[in-house]
Amino acid sequence: MDWNDIKNIVLMIVGCYSLVIFVVNELLIEEPMLDLKLLKNYTFCMSNIIMNIAMLALYGGVFLMPIFLQQIRGLDSMNTGLILFPEAIATAISMVLYGKIGNKFDVRLFAVFALILIGINSYSMSKITLDTPNMTIMILLMIRGFGVGFLMAPVQTVGFSGLPKTAMSNASALTNTVKQVGTSIGVTIITSVMQHRNVIDYSNLASQVTSFNKNSMKLYEMLQGVFIKSGMSAGNAQGIALNKMFGEVALKAQLQALNDTMLVISIITAIVIIPTLLLKQGKQEEIKVIEAEG
Repeated sequence: MDWNDIKNIVLMIVGCYSLVIFVVNELLIEEPMLDLKLLKNYTFCMSNIIMNIAMLALYGGVFLMPIFLQQIRGLDSMNTGLILFPEAIATAISMVLYGKIGNKFDVRLFAVFALILIGINSYSMSKITLDTPNMTIMILLMIRGFGVGFLMAPVQTVGFSGLPKTAMSNASALTNTVKQVGTSIGVTIITSVMQHRNVIDYSNLASQVTSFNKNSMKLYEMLQGVFIKSGMSAGNAQGIALNKMFGEVALKAQLQALNDTMLVISIITAIVIIPTLLLKQGKQEEIKVIEAEG
């Protein structure tokens, strides 16, 4: 996000103001569109936070990998889609698998296992280079998708377990809304982190391309020689060689920014492991609700 653009700042202020007005309105009226009071339940509230971390991790791969594969690797949209598609399949498989065996174990164990899997996976993806095979990237994305599927289902189960059955419809609507908002915020965070790191990494790498750096001068002279041999004039060869060098710098800076962003995602994922362990699974008892109404 460009904070120097006044339009973006105004839109952010208007958005925040509208959100505050919406929250106040929903808390004051008798029949709100979204029952925000459900967030007073610690388990339900924390489960929504953890699910949004899962969405952040998921969209970290969905959003960043196309940038890497198309802009940095130079792949077309078809090959990029073929590499990304197995991640969605892995997520679906893990959610179905959890539905079959999830009731046999403590759901928190699934969630913690998934967080550890996603954290390790994100750290591994922060080490991706230009030489990393496409098959390796596909496998990493599948592992990420598998972990996200194993995380979202059990966390949502724990979150709903502490609420009365009469509140399930309101809780479901609130969870879906929080997911949508969380996804937007997550993509914004990912974009901001990557853009910020891209600027810093480019500045650091570009500062090394000087006449005092022997390696950069050797590369510059080599490129210039190649262009001169191809029939270019010395002046044109110098300009093109310089553009080529800084193009490579921009490419490496973008890759480094992507790696830095994946590292941030791995850190965020690790932070929520302890809150996930502290989640308490409740029991929905219709008797208590009936007694309270009676």
